[in-house]
Amino acid sequence: MSTPRFADIPSLVATMRGERPALTYYEGRKLVGALTYGELGRRIEEVASQLWHVHEVRRGDRIAVLAANRLEVPVLFLALMRIGAAVVPLNPTSPPEDWTYILVHSNAKGCFATRDLLPRVQHVRVHALEDVFEVQVAAPAPALESSPAADMAVVLYTSGTTGRPKGVVLPQSALCANAWSMAVNFGLHETTQFAVLPLYHAHAFGFGLMSALTTGGSRGPRSSARTT
Repeated sequence: MSTPRFADIPSLVATMRGERPALTYYEGRKLVGALTYGELGRRIEEVASQLWHVHEVRRGDRIAVLAANRLEVPVLFLALMRIGAAVVPLNPTSPPEDWTYILVHSNAKGCFATRDLLPRVQHVRVHALEDVFEVQVAAPAPALESSPAADMAVVLYTSGTTGRPKGVVLPQSALCANAWSMAVNFGLHETTQFAVLPLYHAHAFGFGLMSALTTGGSRGPRSSARTT
C-alpha cells in the first residue's frame, strides 16, 4: 500500500466495476441513494459525455460546482476530472459576492449549480446541475491523449479569515497521492467511511471521498446543508 494505485482520475474510473458499494447518501437517517462501483463508473462516463458533447467542457477548463452534499456531486466532480477539467468547489452557505470573487479569480469557464442557487450566480455561464443527469448522450467522451496526472484537478479556496480567499491548486497526481497516504496511515483500505463534512471542504473532498474510492472502500456522505 506504499505506492498509490492511481496517478490520475481516468485510471481510477477505469477500474470502477462490480457490485461492491461505493457511495451511499443519507438525509438524516433516511437512505435516499446509493451507487455500486459499477454504477458509479457508468454514471461518471455518462456525465463526462454530457459535459463534453453538450456543455463543451474541455481539458484544462476550470469549472465551478455550487451545491450542498448530494449523491450527484461526487459523480460530477469525478466526471469533470475524467475529461481533464479542474473542479472549483463553492460553498453554498457563503454570500454570492464570495462566489463571484472565486469565479473571477479562478478564471472559471462555467458553473454547475443546483436549481435553487442558479439565479444567484453571476459573471459566468451557469447550468443547472440536475440537468446534467437527466439527458443522456450516446457518444462517449473521448479518452485523453495523455495522462492528466500533472493537470489541475481541483482549486480549493480558503475561508478568507485573514483576507481574500486563496486558491490552493492540486494536480490529479497529488489528489490521488494524498488520498492514498491518508488511507495508509489510518488503515482505511476497503473500509466504510462516514462523512458529514460538505464536499467543498478540502478534507471531505481530498481525504474523505478520495481516500475511500482510491482504496476500494465505501463512502457514505450525509446531507450537510447546515454544516459550515
